Amino acid sequence: QVPSTNRGYEVLHNSKLITVFSASNYCGSQGNHGGLVVFHKPGEHTFKEFWAPALPEVVKLLEVKLGAGR
Repeated sequence: QVPSTNRGYEVLHNSKLITVFSASNYCGSQGNHGGLVVFHKPGEHTFKEFWAPALPEVVKLLEVKLGAGR
């Protein structure tokens, strides 16, 4: 379940549980960010969030990139 905040992660149970949502805009309709956790050393971590473009945008970017190499 995507969190109501639409963040790429959710911290619960007094910071003892971290749920990471790696798929941004889940199923193309949820409007959530994707996320990841970077663990540095015990007890230290940072969160990164991202928004992947919609599939039609990815296709256009690839067409432009592949077409430029011809």
